Amino acid sequence: MILMRFGRLVLVACLLAGLLGHSEAAQLDFSKVGIYGRDFECCDFTVYKFYAPRDEATYERYAKLVREAHDRGQFVLVGLYTYDRVKLSKPIEEYIKNTDELLSHLPLDVIDAVFLSEENIVWNNGLEVQNRLYDHVKQKWGLTVYQWYTPYDVPNAKAKADGWIIDPYRWQTQAFRKYLMKYLVTGKPVINCINASPEIEPWEASQDQVDVCREFNIPMFFYCVDPLQGSPFIWMKTDEPSMARWRGWFFRTREMAHGTDTSELPLPSADYSPGQPVEVAGDEANRFEYADDFLGLKFIDDATINGFMSLRWDGEKERLGVIASAQPPARTSLTYHLFSEFKMRDPSMAATFEPEPGAGASLRVSFSGDGHTWQDTELGRALDGFSGRNFWVRFRVEAGGGEPGRPVAWMSDLAIRGECVPPAARQVELVPTHRRGNFEYRDDFEAQRYLHLAHIEGGEDLEWERGRLSVRGAEGRIVRSALRWKFVSEKPLKKLHLAIKSYAHKQLAAHNEIGVSLDGKNLLVSDTTAGKEDASGRYVGTVEFDLSDDARFKGVTEFWVHFTMINSARVVTNRSNDIHILEVTGNI
Repeated sequence: MILMRFGRLVLVACLLAGLLGHSEAAQLDFSKVGIYGRDFECCDFTVYKFYAPRDEATYERYAKLVREAHDRGQFVLVGLYTYDRVKLSKPIEEYIKNTDELLSHLPLDVIDAVFLSEENIVWNNGLEVQNRLYDHVKQKWGLTVYQWYTPYDVPNAKAKADGWIIDPYRWQTQAFRKYLMKYLVTGKPVINCINASPEIEPWEASQDQVDVCREFNIPMFFYCVDPLQGSPFIWMKTDEPSMARWRGWFFRTREMAHGTDTSELPLPSADYSPGQPVEVAGDEANRFEYADDFLGLKFIDDATINGFMSLRWDGEKERLGVIASAQPPARTSLTYHLFSEFKMRDPSMAATFEPEPGAGASLRVSFSGDGHTWQDTELGRALDGFSGRNFWVRFRVEAGGGEPGRPVAWMSDLAIRGECVPPAARQVELVPTHRRGNFEYRDDFEAQRYLHLAHIEGGEDLEWERGRLSVRGAEGRIVRSALRWKFVSEKPLKKLHLAIKSYAHKQLAAHNEIGVSLDGKNLLVSDTTAGKEDASGRYVGTVEFDLSDDARFKGVTEFWVHFTMINSARVVTNRSNDIHILEVTGNI
């Protein structure tokens, strides 16, 4: 790696940039920029990585770095690397001792915030360790404590934090935007770490994240390292083309951030978030239910949200709040779009609504059959006579009073229930969706559609959750759950292609078998996931059959798709097999 004159020019630019006073930097926003692991003078805040236990000389160096950064007017953010964040193999007392030793050597009066290591986990006792460390640092040292969880985890309802750090490097526009919103809705500050290193692509993801951070007024620091040594210093000084390209982009981004009037942020668009259609299909009794207990954050994915910046999620109490606006009235709404392969009938809505005293908050519930024309209704009232394959529900909270920034109302136990009318025959009818005769059938197992369309054997072992259908091992017997889908067409098929995405774990004695027949019994083509597992014993992949040139399927008007999940462990296991996607395409 050659260090060239460009590096000297960059450092001069840093010195000439004009630093913010410490009082101005103390409130981080989009105009403030940092670099991961370093305190370059061209940045507005530090992201130090300090380790313990260490020797006295190292602690003296840490303290010197902190004081110098403070004297330069930088916001001082310090990472406390005092425990093994994944194995978590040692007693919590040792982690607390290491943390105390490190903090006792630092000038805490000039540290603005700390974070408890990086990319932490909530499993393997991780959540308890993080919360114990958080409580200890808050109570003994009185510091502001950020938490940084592994990408792409979302906040745990029971996680304790004063703020969040996130780093989903490769996620672009909407995926990143919704991920960020899941942290923002907690009402706590967020700092986003964005990639600026050539080892991680695509570049477009980094630019997208900058744009979204501007929209929501989120401060950024950047992952800036060379691929060989992981050094920010080499990244800053070298003329190696790929790093020079990223460095140039970083400094252009920094200048844009510094030139942004953050008094105009967040942008008005930050209050809006598009939802996604949610499929329902009914259970064995043909009843469907879409429910949200607000223990998690699925409303960010599912609901179209107006007034997002006024929402506050309290996962620990399993509720969603609305805060008062600085300019009342406050208006916030969640709109859900449910659809089904089958007609929905007589839906009703339920929710627990708790207004705060004196805020004048009210809940208005409306429904629509087309997404445009709305009618008001009441919670718990069935819409007798409604029938359709699409159904929209809007929950809107309005409040004319309340202290700005404080809750005016809470909502919990939201549910939309109704009946689905199953098809008369247990089969899938292939209908062209294009004038040229192309057709497509796809089941993502977002709903229990299979209950009404597939012929099922071993159904007692099937476990459905949104996005997959699975089985696990059972005590004393082999598990064998088979699904057969019958596909019919009014006209002879010209082309046919099938794809099934599934999972199986060899170490749990599991595999899947897939095939196609013309009579529901005798397979003409077949495949298995056995022998296709990776080094860990897991199979995650897609089995495809292109039958367009197979004479046996030319001109047929009926065929069957077979999928069987087998677990021969004869003991209870974790989830061992599942199916994610069934896709049938072709031409009539």
